[in-house]
Amino acid sequence: PLPARYSHSAVVTGSNLYSIGGVDLHKPCHCHLLKINLETRTWSETNVSSLYPPLKKFLPYNFTAELVGKGECLLVVGGGGNCFSFGTHFNPQPWTIKFPLTKFGQT
Repeated sequence: PLPARYSHSAVVTGSNLYSIGGVDLHKPCHCHLLKINLETRTWSETNVSSLYPPLKKFLPYNFTAELVGKGECLLVVGGGGNCFSFGTHFNPQPWTIKFPLTKFGQT
C-alpha cells in the first residue's frame, strides 16, 4: 500500500501526481518524493536528499511546492519545525527539483 503521510505537499503534472515530504509515522524523517501514475495506479518513491546532498538539513514538512517553468521544475519554499527538544528550525532557502527524475525505485 501507499505510505500514509501528513504535512506534505503535492502537485500534478501530466498523468503523474508527485507528493513530497511530509511525516510518515513508520519511517524516520526523510525527504521522499512519491510519484503516483494516475492512469496505471502504480507508484514509486525516491529519496530526494540522496539526489541533492545539501538537503540533508531540510525539514520536509510545513512547506509549499509549486510547478514552475512549464512543469519541468518543482519549486519548494518554506518549511521547518518547532520542537521542545531541539528548538526551532526554518529551511533557509527555496530549492528546485528538476523533472524528469530517473532514480525512482520500483514498486
